[in-house]
Amino acid sequence: MRLACFLKKYFRTIFLSLTLGIILLHVTLNRIPNEAEVHFLDVGQGDSILIVTPSLQTVLIDGGPGEKVLEELGALLPFFVREIDMIVLTHPHSDHLEGLTEAMKRYGVRHVLLAGDAYGSRTYQEFLKTINEKSLAGEIAVHFASKGSDFAVPFEENSGLFFDTLYPIENIAGKEIDNTNNASVVLKMSPIIGQFVDISKNIPNGYLKGENGLFKTKINAESLPGQTFLFTGDCEIECEEEILHHYKFDTDSAGQNILQSDILKVGHHGSRTATSQAFLDVILPGIAVIQSGVDNKFDHPHDETVQKLKNANVKIRENTDEGRITLPVEFWRRDV
Repeated sequence: MRLACFLKKYFRTIFLSLTLGIILLHVTLNRIPNEAEVHFLDVGQGDSILIVTPSLQTVLIDGGPGEKVLEELGALLPFFVREIDMIVLTHPHSDHLEGLTEAMKRYGVRHVLLAGDAYGSRTYQEFLKTINEKSLAGEIAVHFASKGSDFAVPFEENSGLFFDTLYPIENIAGKEIDNTNNASVVLKMSPIIGQFVDISKNIPNGYLKGENGLFKTKINAESLPGQTFLFTGDCEIECEEEILHHYKFDTDSAGQNILQSDILKVGHHGSRTATSQAFLDVILPGIAVIQSGVDNKFDHPHDETVQKLKNANVKIRENTDEGRITLPVEFWRRDV
């Protein structure tokens, strides 16, 4: 009788352990994407975007206000992912920065990309102190954004995601800017294919120069046909005008202006101070994502911006309507 009772408890324990193991495995596998994904995180009145590849490389652009980003990261990343490969701070306003500070307490970080302009908030000064201390300890590498500070993330064999730093044009680290929104780091993300040489352990502090990628160096690589994303931070019309002027004659292999992008992260939460008609006419997005909070005190997004997007037949996606927004990075190979 005792033996039967023991065996019953033993097999029940084994069964429960196996069941929990299967559930845990299922949940973990569901968090490993089959294709690269861009998540516009639901963090309230602020910006935060997470890019995750099938090989679980991660790029976090801004962190929104407060700690909500931690909840979002926990929901998207497998439990064993304890490191973020690249953090990008577009500019030091709290609705973009606070969550990054919290993420750095919870996750290891390999690289930080920022404009580095002078800004007096306590949160920003603490952030700069933290990354400086970690840099001196050899824990992270810090890079100041300017044209050419590009990086690439491997997607699969011989292909990846290329992040082209479009703005600031020049290094503005340490400089005072009248409106830090107009010092926002602006990135265009595109699928690429070609040869890659791993230099992930050889990038020092400083700039990501020219063809040097975060994880790979791009050699004889070219853009793939597929979705492109433009991440604009809080870049306002003044910043947009400078970008348009600088890149007005730059075209890609298809003869299109390099600014043209399929998905636009709308600048400054849909404020009337951004997304000029001239900028929209060059970007020509099919989808526009607006990150703002429900009933926010700024009344973002402004009606003028929304109407402008509608007039251009752009599909509008908003965190206030959908919560977290996830878009796959669609691309296909071609012989090169």
